[in-house]
Amino acid sequence: MFCEGELCKALIGRRRQLKMTILSGSDHIRFPTMINHKAYADRHGYRYFFDVSPRRDRINIYYHKLAAVADALPYTEWLFWIDDDAAFTQLDISLCTIVPELMCQDLSAIFCASPVNPAGGWTFLSSGNFFIRNDAHGRRLIQLALQTDLHEVQSWWDQETLGIFTHGDQDALVYNINENEEIGSRVAILDYQRFNTRPYHFDSASQHFLVHFTNLPKTTKEAQMADFCFRYNLTPHLLTNEDFAPYASYDDAQRKSVPWLG
Repeated sequence: MFCEGELCKALIGRRRQLKMTILSGSDHIRFPTMINHKAYADRHGYRYFFDVSPRRDRINIYYHKLAAVADALPYTEWLFWIDDDAAFTQLDISLCTIVPELMCQDLSAIFCASPVNPAGGWTFLSSGNFFIRNDAHGRRLIQLALQTDLHEVQSWWDQETLGIFTHGDQDALVYNINENEEIGSRVAILDYQRFNTRPYHFDSASQHFLVHFTNLPKTTKEAQMADFCFRYNLTPHLLTNEDFAPYASYDDAQRKSVPWLG
């Protein structure tokens, strides 16, 4: 595995525009982040999809993500998965600018490490937002994770070195990255500040590239989102009024899809 601070040895010659797809989704629309994702994708010419397609024999809600990634990956060069409980906060910065490691030929997947949350919890990496390359190793990692038995992973898990076991896709990915040397050698784990910051890391709306709302004691993701928008004078879609304006005709439909918005 590559870690923050280690340089790739085989960079793609000169910088070029990568064929990039941004993908999000769940088994239903839970949060008002879709317009935020689309506004960011449009700003940079990326394709964006929100996947709510049902799939046979799903293990749990987290495996919806892996299946969605597996379906979309063959049609792009790099795929950036962003959870539906995360939003972009620096719309003008491209993915290649925030993660120049995307130009590295030695990498097939790029994750962020987890911060330590206010309750003291952490994970080996975060699969809430990650990059996967459309190459043999990237596709193989997703397929292996889809086929992984979480009971086997839980028996293997060492909380001292791997952090919290989350009972989902993240654990399956961690297992295969650690147990498959060929794949693991092509994975980078970057500092959480690259693209896995949480609302409690912010002192202004655009201080970091991305905000990821996760489970915390004594609050909900919905409450965290509402508080973030109130504190930084954002629309419920986690955009400034100016950035939201081109998509305003979708506001009513989004509110119907996300009843807690009111």
